[in-house]
This record gives sequence, structure tokens and C-alpha cells, in this order.
Amino acid sequence: MLSNYGLSLKIALYVAVVFLAAAGVVALRCHRAGRPATKPVARVLAVGSMIVVVIATALPRDWPPRFARGDLVLELGRGGLADWRVLYENPNSLAAVLLLANVLLYIPLALFGVVGWPRHGFLVWTGCVALSLGVELSQRAFLDGVASTDDVILNVSGATVGALAGAVIVARGRARRRAMSASLAG
Repeated sequence: MLSNYGLSLKIALYVAVVFLAAAGVVALRCHRAGRPATKPVARVLAVGSMIVVVIATALPRDWPPRFARGDLVLELGRGGLADWRVLYENPNSLAAVLLLANVLLYIPLALFGVVGWPRHGFLVWTGCVALSLGVELSQRAFLDGVASTDDVILNVSGATVGALAGAVIVARGRARRRAMSASLAG
């Protein structure tokens, strides 16, 4: 079953590598220009993370795709959350990988988004929620998948962790800059 996900995961990995290289180029250019690189690099990585999420979750699992044949699961505990025991009972299973991926894919997206656009943290988080809803609905409508409330909850959990981590990074950076400017002024 994991082989059905192979192509989308492979493409997502290639896209991640391309955006990591692009972030390196941006960091180098900022360094040469004597400008801070945190925001531009985080923005490149946020866009890359968004594309990785879309590729990893929205490509057809089988070819040819069968449209609008999936299930709409709005009942809590009948989607990804129902499989939580599999994390310790059979951590190598597809269900365990999908459960973790639903959380882990959204952490870097929200983290880089908040660091890249620090004044718009809530908007970044809201965008993550909208992306999750959009992916789930597209899976239901176009990809013969299952749109699940549980998957949205898992995605939003990952986005929340990432957004909070990004907010901590931003707050520490601001405190460091204030301390530096106070020491230079004093």
C-alpha cells in the first residue's frame, strides 16, 4: 500500500530539496548584501513547505483517478485519530506513517510562515487551517480519497505547534534586538 504513495512522496522530497537549496541561495545573497536573512529564508521555506504539503497529500494515489468516490467522514474518531494506537503497536505501518505525516507536515509550514511574516502569525495559522480543509475536500472530490475531520484536527495540531514555535523564535529575536540596541545606546 505504501508504494501507492511513493510517487507523491518522492516528488515532495525533490521539491523540499529544491527549496532548501533556494533558501541557501537567498541566505548567501542576504549575507553578501549585509542584510538579515531570517525573514527571506523563512519565506522561501514556508512556500516550499506549502508546496510539499500539497504534493504529498493531493496527488492521486492510483492511476487513473476515480473522481468523487471517497467518503466524507465528519464523525470524530473515524479518521486518522482512530489509528492512534498503531503508533506503538505497529509503528512501521501505513496508518502510523499517515497519522504522523498529518501532524508533521504542518509544523514547518506554520513555523516558517510565522517567522517569515511575524506580524501576521494568526493569518499564517488561519492559512494552514484553510489549506488543510482545502486538501481534505480535494481528496474527497477529486482523488478518490477520504475527507476526514480527524485529519483536519491532526493538521491543525501540527500547524498550532509550528505557529507557537515560530512565535517563540520571533519573540526571542525581538528581545535580542532590543537588548543589543539598549547596550549600544547605553
